[in-house]
Amino acid sequence: MYLRDLGASLLRRWPVVLVGLLLTAALAVGAYMNVPQTWTAKASVLLVPPPTVVGEDGNPYLYLGGLGQALDVLTRRLDAEAVRGPLEDTYPDAEYTVTVDGNSTGPILLIEAEAEAGPDALALVKSIHSQIPQELLGMQADLNVPRNALITASDITVDVNAESDNKRRIQLTGLVAAGGLALTVLLAGIVDGLVNKRRKRSKSPEHAETAESLAVWAQENASTAPHRESLKS
Repeated sequence: MYLRDLGASLLRRWPVVLVGLLLTAALAVGAYMNVPQTWTAKASVLLVPPPTVVGEDGNPYLYLGGLGQALDVLTRRLDAEAVRGPLEDTYPDAEYTVTVDGNSTGPILLIEAEAEAGPDALALVKSIHSQIPQELLGMQADLNVPRNALITASDITVDVNAESDNKRRIQLTGLVAAGGLALTVLLAGIVDGLVNKRRKRSKSPEHAETAESLAVWAQENASTAPHRESLKS
């Protein structure tokens, strides 16, 4: 019932709806054009256990379970200000994240960079990727780990081309469009309610009685007007 009344209200106030739709379309197009297109580049790196754990004839993939803590430390070092600061100065319009792959049980590090230009996104990923060996070596050197017991890194995937990402642009455009439509419906409902209220008031008994009294008063004044004129003359 409510939806039917709402539809009838929108039809009655179609000029308001039309203006609202036009303004909403203009705002949505403006939002889409003004939000810059972004580009993303990614890399994924696997931590590999040392030879002392694997052995000469062992399979490294069978010994990945104990590298979770080392992966957490490496993630924190790559996200520290000592690494992040220079990269942000070099690429002020870009940003990156370094996280642990939550979809895998293995010690996989995920790097994702986002920039307004594809080359910047690729360059930022490569810069972070190049920091991994030295940060991995540094955190183990602090503990005086022997060279034959060092954890190393192996690349899984490293993007060579950045991908266009319109997600942010589409999300903002959708929010603007949804907000404009909601305001249009709300405004049309308010206008329709005010008009209907005014009509009901004009048809109410009090209003009719007042109008009738005014009509009688006007008729009496009109009938006595000639008599008053004659008295004046």
